[in-house]
Amino acid sequence: MAIDTDRPVDPVDQAEAPRRREFTNRFAGLDVERAVTAGLLIAVVLVGVGVTAAPESVPISLLFPLVVVAGLVLRPGQLVAVFVAVGGVATFWAWNPSLTAQRALGVIASLVAVMALSWVVSRSRALVGTRGLSGDRMFAELRDRIAQVGQVPELPEGWAATA
Repeated sequence: MAIDTDRPVDPVDQAEAPRRREFTNRFAGLDVERAVTAGLLIAVVLVGVGVTAAPESVPISLLFPLVVVAGLVLRPGQLVAVFVAVGGVATFWAWNPSLTAQRALGVIASLVAVMALSWVVSRSRALVGTRGLSGDRMFAELRDRIAQVGQVPELPEGWAATA
């Protein structure tokens, strides 16, 4: 007996069919990378205000972790915005008359070195197509899959294989 595929669907059958509940992503309209960039920029500005208003309480070294985090989670395009803000804060801080020239140059040189390393990390992650720290996990899973596929399966008796 053939099944008639052209017959219309019975409305009773349609009503009894389980309905799928669809959920919308509440973060669908929010670009996470823009939010992270904005957060890092706000943190850099707050450190800049703290460094100029209360240099005894807020050290300039608080910029270093912000630069490292930015290098790990942002693409090079957004990273430039954070670098510009950090450079502005460091330049404004260096004009403090109570600082020695050696200290200011040492901090600026250190910031430039950390920014360069962050740029290299961000650029290499962008070339591979990964962002943040999830790329390391992806490469570890890929390594495990390749190792699993490369294993020689059990062979029947009388057969031998080397790898």
